[in-house]
Order: sequence, then C-alpha cells, then structure tokens
Amino acid sequence: MKHDHGTHAGETLLDIRGLTTAFARQSPGRGAGKGGAAVARAVDTASLSVRQGETLAVVGESGCGKTVLALSVLGLIPDPPGRVIAGEALYRGRDLLSMSEAELQGVRGNHIAMIFQEPMTSLNPVFRVGEQIAEGYRLHKKASKAEAAERAAEMLRQVGIPNPRERAQSYPHELSGGMRQRVMIAMALACDPDLIFADEPTTALDVTIQAQILDLLRGLQTEKGSGVMLITHDLGVVAETAHRVAVMYAGQVVEEAPVAELFAHPAHPYTQGLMASVPRLGVRRTLAPIPGMVPGIFDLPGGCRFRPRCAKAFGRCAEMPPLFACGTGRSARCWLCETSGAGGGQA
Repeated sequence: MKHDHGTHAGETLLDIRGLTTAFARQSPGRGAGKGGAAVARAVDTASLSVRQGETLAVVGESGCGKTVLALSVLGLIPDPPGRVIAGEALYRGRDLLSMSEAELQGVRGNHIAMIFQEPMTSLNPVFRVGEQIAEGYRLHKKASKAEAAERAAEMLRQVGIPNPRERAQSYPHELSGGMRQRVMIAMALACDPDLIFADEPTTALDVTIQAQILDLLRGLQTEKGSGVMLITHDLGVVAETAHRVAVMYAGQVVEEAPVAELFAHPAHPYTQGLMASVPRLGVRRTLAPIPGMVPGIFDLPGGCRFRPRCAKAFGRCAEMPPLFACGTGRSARCWLCETSGAGGGQA
C-alpha cells in the first residue's frame, strides 16, 4: 500500500496535554497495613495531538505505556488501581477527562472508537458476532434491528470476511484468531468514527489481510477525514502508514517527529536503538538489540529513564531531561539534543 506522508493541516481532533496516569500497588510486606501503598506513573506528562486525516503512530517496547495512554483518554482505566491524576485530553475542544461516564458513552464507539488488541477478551462469548457489531450501531445511530443487521454484514464484508451474512451468525469461538480480530475492527468502524485508536490492529493477521485492514483504515481517513492513533511495535507498519511518530519509553514520550525524518535521523538514543534492532531488506548488517529491559513502573531509575541501557549516558543524565526542540516539528527528551538542531531549547 502506497501512503502519502505529506503534511496534513486538518483540524486538531485530539489534543493531549500533560496526561499523567498513576497506579497504586499495595506493598505485601512491612507497612502494608499502614497505608504502605506505592504509587507509580505508567504515563507521565504525555502531550500529543492527532489531526483530521492523520495517522500518529505511538511506538515502543511492551510495557512502555502506549495502551495505558489510549485507555486513559477513553476513560477505561480501572479505578482502583489506576487513575488519571493530571492533564487534559481535548476532543474537538471538549475535555474527555472531565466528562461523566454517560457523556463518555455517547462519544465512545460513535465519535471515537478503539480497536482492542485482544479479541478473545473483548468479544462476548455468548453473543453472535453480528449481534455485537449491530448493538453499537443501533445504540448510537438509532437504527432499526434490520438496518443494524445489514450494517453488521456490510462491515464484515469490508474487513474481508467471506460469506459475511453467514459469518454474522457465528459465535467468537467458531472463528479463527485473525477473523476475530477483523470482527473487532468491524465493530470499531461500524459508526464511522472520526477518531480511531488502533492498538496493534494487525498483530494476529497474515500480511495479505494486514494490508487489507491498513487500506481500510486509510480509506476511512480519505472519505471521512478520520484521525488515527496507531499503537504498535511494528516499525514496518509505521513506515507504511504513519504521518508522525511518537516514541514512548517507561511512560514518557521521548521523541516525536514526522515519520520520514524519524527513520532517516532518529534523535533519541532509544529511537536509534529501535532502528538498529530492525532488519532492513537488501541491507546486510549485524542487528544490535538494546541491552536490558524496560523498567517496571515501580522500579524506575532516577534521571533519564533510559540511562541504565544507554551507551551514550554521561553525568548530566542523572537529571531528568525535558523535551527539547530539535528541528521543525521535532522534539526529543535527551540532554544530547539540548543544543542540537534548529532552534535547540526546551519544547
């Protein structure tokens, strides 16, 4: 699939400002009975935006906070143990974080949809898949039962499921993993949302179906001007579909840039490590994995969170770096970027 990576200056659909989500852990040992709960930030002061017709890819290793970010915006963090403690998430100027549950239910699925990563835990095992797609459409669009059933079959056809009317009568356990994932996508897109969170939407799919799904999302963007926040670890999908990329590490956005610039000149040492660990067609080289593991949110190091794994770390890295501007539309959370690029300085 060819993709236009040009500049998209559409209206800002989502503007996330300083979003911080914390989780509490009750200490099992000493002090647990005296309020000895530890609190850690799974997402720490994240600021991102998504415009009409644009795909923003959010990338990083498992456990970096990508999914928590999306669930926080949609009000889906279980409380307890998690809670959004700071920030705003403005959807067309309205703060989702200050909405009541009833208001959020009117937005979720209708204007904003999420394609979840795990279809088996997101689909109800006792209802036919067609009924599950039709339910949200009936609720939000005030459609009749017959109209909703027709829409469900049409959505199954759009996501590449053969014999859609017949398959609409299937239960989730009667479908393959890839087909269940496509049902999830059909559910998310049934109401033609203008903002889509896609959490690893093509992980369980073979490359042919993956291309179909990415084309489907792209088509929705073209027709409706939808914005997409694509949560993924697949840099190939990012290169093919995204306009801008935000790299997350240990709960923080550590770099943001237009996709072509990020791939050509990654600024943050973590982003450089991600690029070096991915094989490239026609390029013979030794892959260099990033040493160590992403720290748990209750075991974050002081200063720069990437410091224990970074070959470029130096004394200043004991302090937490801010996001620095490192070129037009670019920023990176690294002291090495403090004076680099055009207009170096705090973003």
